[in-house]
Amino acid sequence: MEYKTNELWKLAEEYRIKAKEAFTTKNLEETARLAQDAARLFKMCGDDYQYAKCLNFLGVIYANMGEESMAVDYYLEGLECAKENRFYDILSIFFNNIGSRYQKLGQHDTAIVYFEKALAACCKEASHENEAEEDREEQWDNLFVYELNLAISYQKLGNPTEASHHLRVAENAMERGKIKDFDLAVLTVKCSIFWDMGNHGYIKEHLDELMWLSRNLNVLNDYIQNVQELAEVLNKAGEYESWRELLRTVEEVAYQQNRIYYHLVSVEMRMEYYYTIGEMEEYNSLCIKHSKLCRQQKKVECRERIKALDTHIALKEIEEERREAQAQAETDFLTGVGNRYGLEKKSRQLIQQLRSSDKPITVGILDVDCFKEMNDTYGHNAGDDCLRQVADILQSAVDSYGSVFRFGGDEFVILMPEGNYEAAERVAERIKRKLEEASIENVNSTVAGTLTLSQGYACFKPDEGEHLAGLLEHADKALYKIKGRGKNGWIILEEYG
Repeated sequence: MEYKTNELWKLAEEYRIKAKEAFTTKNLEETARLAQDAARLFKMCGDDYQYAKCLNFLGVIYANMGEESMAVDYYLEGLECAKENRFYDILSIFFNNIGSRYQKLGQHDTAIVYFEKALAACCKEASHENEAEEDREEQWDNLFVYELNLAISYQKLGNPTEASHHLRVAENAMERGKIKDFDLAVLTVKCSIFWDMGNHGYIKEHLDELMWLSRNLNVLNDYIQNVQELAEVLNKAGEYESWRELLRTVEEVAYQQNRIYYHLVSVEMRMEYYYTIGEMEEYNSLCIKHSKLCRQQKKVECRERIKALDTHIALKEIEEERREAQAQAETDFLTGVGNRYGLEKKSRQLIQQLRSSDKPITVGILDVDCFKEMNDTYGHNAGDDCLRQVADILQSAVDSYGSVFRFGGDEFVILMPEGNYEAAERVAERIKRKLEEASIENVNSTVAGTLTLSQGYACFKPDEGEHLAGLLEHADKALYKIKGRGKNGWIILEEYG
């Protein structure tokens, strides 16, 4: 099973790398297919971190394809995964990307709220010690993007002073992180801010650089937003010839991508241009083309949503299968309670939780009295039935206090995160009473004519580096004592010192 998981993980990573390569070569269809395959396999392997990263990547891909609803679906699913697992680095990215969707819709107040959340999560992640160089570089990347987005939204809200502050922070992060491929975005925002602050000459001074950058963008991520922002800048400055040149560049990219969304944006940008300069005949002609493209885009969105729905359903089925397989691996086949593997796993989780809270734990070891006599008298099938009945009684008695495991043979273990005498006593009394009520016959028992249990409990604080064997040693002392007293009862030791 472990070998198979490792092989699936390697295949998932291979798909993820290929998806990133396809994205840089601007092949969005191939990128989406590979990213979906990677997400599916990471999910099968139980790697929630890489799965969340793939969901974010899929959101980015579909946002760049113009599939807004699908992009948001992936972001929201990934956001829940990141929250549940406290993946603060990815959580910050999801907040930013959701904010970007609001930004695109012109809801800049809401966008700013999400960008601030992204910064807070980013700072929380950055507070961790001993980070790898790669992690620090990624944090500079994230800080740059979040601050740049804040600058854009504040500029759109007519607050150039606040926008200028965030732009300076973004440029500092860009320099310290040696970030590339965002020169056009930064320069365009700076031109807009300076224009709003009355420095109209800045755009003309950097016009040639702006146009060169627009023709030589290396990546598609946020391409539409970048060129739309640049078109606004050129409109403000009255640089209509440069605006026409930009439109020709956008049209070339649209034909390269051969996606309805890019053609639609290209037409909308040219419509804005014609309307601005008063060429209404050309504008009206494009309105008809725009209407046809909108109808085609709806068909594309429908197909893509069907594909996304199929993918989500497949992932949910895989998750259900994974959980079922995991539950089976941690369950005792005979009795239905946890097995030794489940006990090992649960004990590690509890020790980790209790170490941070400095709270005690209760561990119980329970042994069926005279089980050999039961088997010798009634046979092994009856013995198996007896163990199943005991397991049911233990689960019913323990209820919400903790978990029951079959340790082996006729021995059971109870783990309770509530480490106090009163809780252990209530559970022990319930078990004894329910067992008496069940009245399971064991005529050759040296203790009683019905089945009885010896119960040993210990309430204590786990030591640093404690493991399962160490936990059981505490309860084993109590079990040894109750057996020495004639069995059929319980002893609870408190070891808080």
